[in-house]
Amino acid sequence: QPFPCPYSLSGTAKGTSTTPAYNTFTAYNLPGNVPWTVVYAGMNQTTSASSMTFVSLPNSAWQIYPVTVNGVTYYPIYAAGNNISAGYNLEVDFIPMRNLWVSNNAANNVSMIYYSNNTLAKNSSGGTGLVAVGIQPQGVAVTSNGQYVYVTNGGSGTVSVVSTSNHSTFKSISVGTNPGGVAITPNGQYMYVANYGSASVSVISTSSNSVVSTISVGTNPQGLAITPNGLYAYVANQGSASVSVISTATNSVVSTIAVGSAPVPVAITPNGLYAYVANYVSNTVSVISTATNSVVSTIPVGTTPIDVVITPNGQYVYVANYGSASVSVISTSSNSVVSTIPVGTNPNGVVITPNGLYAYVANRANATISVISISSNSVVTTITSTPSHPCDINYGPSGSMC
Repeated sequence: QPFPCPYSLSGTAKGTSTTPAYNTFTAYNLPGNVPWTVVYAGMNQTTSASSMTFVSLPNSAWQIYPVTVNGVTYYPIYAAGNNISAGYNLEVDFIPMRNLWVSNNAANNVSMIYYSNNTLAKNSSGGTGLVAVGIQPQGVAVTSNGQYVYVTNGGSGTVSVVSTSNHSTFKSISVGTNPGGVAITPNGQYMYVANYGSASVSVISTSSNSVVSTISVGTNPQGLAITPNGLYAYVANQGSASVSVISTATNSVVSTIAVGSAPVPVAITPNGLYAYVANYVSNTVSVISTATNSVVSTIPVGTTPIDVVITPNGQYVYVANYGSASVSVISTSSNSVVSTIPVGTNPNGVVITPNGLYAYVANRANATISVISISSNSVVTTITSTPSHPCDINYGPSGSMC
């Protein structure tokens, strides 16, 4: 019987690189007397206690493998990759399998990538991590419990509902024409979808997976974001150079804000005070005060900015510049660009990991994902196993395979 998430796992590797050793794993936050099964280096054990011991093989005494507990894979977290140079009572922390979901616009599928080791995911049966969805998938949103991924399909006018437990699409929801941006309310009860071709926003109940409201907005709505308190949705209208503000209580537009030319994405600071809107044609980012619903600053960035995301601490904004193969980093304290990072060709989507350590950038033209270290503002690795035309990118929460 699986036990509830989240829980944590820690281990101690004993011995040296030349001496056979044993590894002890301890689980925390477990309910009492619940059996848990650990698979480690091909060995399998079950216990109801809080810890268990594995004896390492002679030639792998200094290697720490990923650990699978009740079907959830945990990866070792330490600086030396998969190996430890010397292991005297070395404590190793393990985290649950965390993942990124990437919509592949030309391949009509989504990829799941583990951002703990930057590899293409497999499902629990060892099958591919690619999931077929509708035609020309664009926006991606993941529920807070990690059980479902919602993918907007621009070519088929639908939203695919993907189960993360078995890596399959189990429902398709009809919405407006050419849906793009998608966001889920903080309470997880509703999802808002921007319909580019219908000048509308569809509101979907996540409990019934059905449309419960349709809201008229500006021309060609593309991106949207919901305030942290869940009270408002900000919708970028690419064709009318404006942002519509929707009250989620009434599902009606309560304000319209003029911004730059061809606004595409919206991101809202964690404190809910500001919305950052990237203007694709103006090559700028508009900063909106959510208190007054007015533009308080305009920031020049790279060519054709197409996506925007804010660090969890609210200090920086990362902007994907589609036309200049770069990411602009904006300081929210000064509202100025403090760094420009070269990435792949036509960066289309960007997301920051919840711990704020890395930004992942989907490069549409060369089908790669650039991984940026937030501390150094430099690309530290490039993932090349993605299918054609990666478009949007988002992350699942801790333990999302539970």
